[in-house]
Amino acid sequence: MRKTFKALLVPLNSKKEILIQDRKGYKKPDWGYFGGSIEEGETPIKAMIRETKEELDLDLTEKDLKYLVMLKKIYNGNEEREGHFFLYNTNQEKFSDLEANGAYWFSLDEAKEHMIEHKEELSYLFELIEKTT
Repeated sequence: MRKTFKALLVPLNSKKEILIQDRKGYKKPDWGYFGGSIEEGETPIKAMIRETKEELDLDLTEKDLKYLVMLKKIYNGNEEREGHFFLYNTNQEKFSDLEANGAYWFSLDEAKEHMIEHKEELSYLFELIEKTT
């Protein structure tokens, strides 16, 4: 089984809304997290900082991010994906999405409607966030 490693951003505002990416027409699934692959020799936090610059044009530092959890998931029966999730608390309202259709704020329930394949994962992430904030 092929293994992949991802650094994934969970931007959260003061209304407890999560920022997710509209990928329709770019890649599947249609809605998802910001972030991407951890390159060889790269740490998860360094990958997250790089991916955030590439996708949202944000210049974040390690101090801006809080490590939440590593979750493993099997995709398509042939890929074991290890996702490293980072919390980014922000009150910025609008973001430049450089790799898809846009970035939109949603409540947990709304995000779960858009990110159906990540429903359980989102619930778990929000539980963790509640415990840490």
